[in-house]
Amino acid sequence: MDKNNVYIDDMVSVIMPAYNSGAYIEDAVKSVIEQTYENWELIICDDKSTDDTLSKAKKLAADDNRITVLATEKNSGVAAARNTAMDEAKGRYIAFLDSDDCWKPEKLEKQIGFMNDKKCAFCYSSYSFIDENGNAARSGKAPIKKSADYKSLLKDNFTGTLTIVLD
Repeated sequence: MDKNNVYIDDMVSVIMPAYNSGAYIEDAVKSVIEQTYENWELIICDDKSTDDTLSKAKKLAADDNRITVLATEKNSGVAAARNTAMDEAKGRYIAFLDSDDCWKPEKLEKQIGFMNDKKCAFCYSSYSFIDENGNAARSGKAPIKKSADYKSLLKDNFTGTLTIVLD
């Protein structure tokens, strides 16, 4: 977010923490690049990886000016990496994608459309499990509840982080 608390309307800031995900980060980033909703920025925060994650992220950023790469000075965990990336977000919307996960191409378009139609500030969806080769790892999808509010989420956070979009 810029220092004046002014967001770019209709932009989605995709927050991607990364740690030792060199084997997966290219697929994760590709799933953002292939979104049918094109008004996004991707902020990758490498949490002091010891593999080639950071170099791969920098190469991907060199090919697309919507991608920003940050790096922590010490390994501090996924929450700290997410927070570091969020500090740089410029979009009205925030979406989360870990560096070993992937989205379907219509994910952002469908969720932003839903949020605008329903005038809601928070949206989540179901998701499928895949193995390291991208094959279905379990049958069906992760179970989710049809709706949520603040009180219900305090009791049981049943949302998958990779599915959340916030306004």
